[in-house]
Amino acid sequence: MASSRKRHPSSSSLIVVNRRLECLGQMEPMPFLQLRAVLKTMAAGQILELIWDDPCGPSDIAAWCRETGHELIEMYDRGDQISFYIRCKERLS
Repeated sequence: MASSRKRHPSSSSLIVVNRRLECLGQMEPMPFLQLRAVLKTMAAGQILELIWDDPCGPSDIAAWCRETGHELIEMYDRGDQISFYIRCKERLS
């Protein structure tokens, strides 16, 4: 998948998205299982856009990122869904 560039109203910065994962309508733990699997295939520093509509998503994704070492760089609430921008962590050799 080619990278896409996104600029959101909440931010003046440009986010280069390397992968996109849509989990609309899915309940836990499925989005986290998919998120983990996709991030394992990505290089350190690449950005994943996760699109999810769970109202608990913001706190759950933030906690998951803290626990796993991935960086939640931005969230964008579109009303009926939320985009989470997650930077893949460095791999230990």
